[in-house]
Amino acid sequence: GLAVRVAREEDAAAVEQIAKQYIAGQLALTDAVKQFAKAGCQAWTANLKRHIVDFSGDEGKIMAAVTF
Repeated sequence: GLAVRVAREEDAAAVEQIAKQYIAGQLALTDAVKQFAKAGCQAWTANLKRHIVDFSGDEGKIMAAVTF
């Protein structure tokens, strides 16, 4: 773990932008994790069959879904 605190305020637009940059290879995982935390993203799950990653915030609420 990176011991990064997750912000209480969620910014879905920022999460989507960070996700697109990470998936495109423009961000290293460490940098992406720190930025996701600042935007309130608490978890993400990948569905390899559907080629989609769901990014969620508090209580599992989906903030962004990005295809890869």
